[in-house]
Amino acid sequence: MSHFVDAALFLLFSLVLGAWSLAIAPKNRGFAEALALPALVFLGFCGFAIWAVGSLFAFNGAVCAAVFVFTFAAGIAARARQLQNPFSRLKTAFRGAAFAEKAFAFYLCLVCAAAFVLTLAPPTGNDYDSLVYHLAVPAQYLREGRIIELRFDHHAYFPFALEMLFGAGLAWRGAIFAKLFHWLMLPLCAALLVALGARFGQRKAGFLAAALFVSMPLALVEASTAYVDLGFTAFVLGAVWCFLEGRENPQLALWRNGFFWSGVFCGFALGTKYFGGLITIFLGFWLLVEALRARRFASVWRFALPVCVLGLPWYLRNEIWVGNPVFPFAYEVFGGQGWTLEMARAYAADQAQFGFGRSIADLVLLPWRLSMTPLSVGVFDGVAKGQPFWPLLPGPPAPPHTGFFDVRGLFLSSFIGPAFLALGVPALFVKNKPRSLVFCLWFFAFLWAFWALTSQQIRYLFPALALWSLVCGFGAIRANNWPLARFVLAFSLGAWLLFSPFLHLY
Repeated sequence: MSHFVDAALFLLFSLVLGAWSLAIAPKNRGFAEALALPALVFLGFCGFAIWAVGSLFAFNGAVCAAVFVFTFAAGIAARARQLQNPFSRLKTAFRGAAFAEKAFAFYLCLVCAAAFVLTLAPPTGNDYDSLVYHLAVPAQYLREGRIIELRFDHHAYFPFALEMLFGAGLAWRGAIFAKLFHWLMLPLCAALLVALGARFGQRKAGFLAAALFVSMPLALVEASTAYVDLGFTAFVLGAVWCFLEGRENPQLALWRNGFFWSGVFCGFALGTKYFGGLITIFLGFWLLVEALRARRFASVWRFALPVCVLGLPWYLRNEIWVGNPVFPFAYEVFGGQGWTLEMARAYAADQAQFGFGRSIADLVLLPWRLSMTPLSVGVFDGVAKGQPFWPLLPGPPAPPHTGFFDVRGLFLSSFIGPAFLALGVPALFVKNKPRSLVFCLWFFAFLWAFWALTSQQIRYLFPALALWSLVCGFGAIRANNWPLARFVLAFSLGAWLLFSPFLHLY
């Protein structure tokens, strides 16, 4: 009850943001993308603008409020002659939804509500990075009154677009209000998955994908703390949706072109995590190949322009400050003031210990282990227990280090559940898959390979798991064509979707 005012104010803000998004979205947009895409553009632009103003002039609650109000007003002004009635759009979407879609929507609301309540709890071990830098660095900026270089904390050199929103929350109400900005990314991810499913021609598959994604234990943990991985995933899904839109309508003018808005979301992703570079490289390379085939390059510069404007300044800042655009990483390539080769190697070794290992056997077993086994099965609180992964396997005992997670509270949250394996793998063998789904599969494979060969922390895999959940939704719809499969599917999915949130609450 001590944070009732925070909860009420943020819910009011979320409702206003949702109504604003529905009002300014084009009339031909479906409900899910009309709700999510403008809201994400709003949040991404506010994060970038607060950082720019805070770096040049001042960083405080008044500046953050001015940026929010300006962005709201600019959106209304830009669409003044084409504003839609948000309540009418909501009513139309509800009436046009099938019973199963309404049931999934109710489930999504229920799970997001549970995560919202848990966000109001005091910090725990799950909030470690939040307390170390996601909230601590913006708090330091607020004390300074400006965004300045903090040489004592290497985290302060990371891209900080979402942390600027956390800073606004800290300035206005405090840490709980700041954490709620990351909670908001969970329903936005769900809405975008529904929108992507509709783009495949299977809106029900999108609802199922959203339910699978929000039911992941670690997704619920992340939604209740001030991390950035769900926000990053939302930007990636926005980039994918707009990229697919651009492929279908490449001739549209700049401000209506999907490739331009995909570049905007890639710019926001670059401003959220260094991992955004991987997203931008994949989409940019795919776009370049298609442009070379079609001998039409306008789409390339439309994509690249917002990427450069919104994404590159974070990396130019680091180059100016320390001589390394991705500080403290890639020290062997760029170097960097205030860092040493020994520190770089120690950092890399710490990241490399997470996961199930990178031998050929480990990589082959990785999908099974990730789906069925908590990541911390072998190492608990950083201490090797010496237990094999599966004692029934023939041959010599497995090595003691079969997984690592150093936060006790995440022990039961560090796996994704069997549904991702059971529904996704059979979908790979379905013929005549939608072209957009094939694109998502290649994107998933690219992100999966990078994750498997580097630091295997599940939260780094969130964008890939979001794409894979779409594959699972597609597989479930196809499997639903057989009576026996329909019964088994309904029973097992119902059990998982109920079990996972209860596991998280426990």
